[in-house]
Amino acid sequence: MRLLATISDYCCADGSCGTRFKLREAARAILLDDKGRVALLNVSKYGYFKLPGGGIDPGETVLRALRRELLEETGCEAKIDPSSVGATIELRRQLKLFQISYCFIARVSGNKCALKLTPDERREGFKLAWVKPDQALRLLRERHPRNYEGHFIVNRDAILMKAAMQKTSGRKRSSKIVS
Repeated sequence: MRLLATISDYCCADGSCGTRFKLREAARAILLDDKGRVALLNVSKYGYFKLPGGGIDPGETVLRALRRELLEETGCEAKIDPSSVGATIELRRQLKLFQISYCFIARVSGNKCALKLTPDERREGFKLAWVKPDQALRLLRERHPRNYEGHFIVNRDAILMKAAMQKTSGRKRSSKIVS
């Protein structure tokens, strides 16, 4: 998998060079419906949008975790393209978190069902939106989150969305995500 970016606020000036970071791996998707729209989650409490996906539980494969997260956050079963879009690394100093996110392109398969959001996701105001790919990239790039984590998330997801659009631009018209 190709590393697309490392996103960090890490700085040794404050003596944090020796800080131990917790590793978190996550799976994310550019999920497309039958109209070529991309699923985004509006995190209304903090004023930004994000791609669906989340943490990989112990014993889970990346693709199994992604299927679970897509079902929970979008209510959709999905067919996942096993070739990846790429990965990002985030070093979140305030949370002492080292996160690797693996991203794939997926397509909705079957019916859309009810979301199964966690209590935290409900408190943060997660709302599902289906938008055209160019609009998704704009929404990811133009938001100014009102929380620390949101700045990492929108930066990461804009990079992943742009890479997915570039990856698919060479494919035949019917499979493009570029509108």
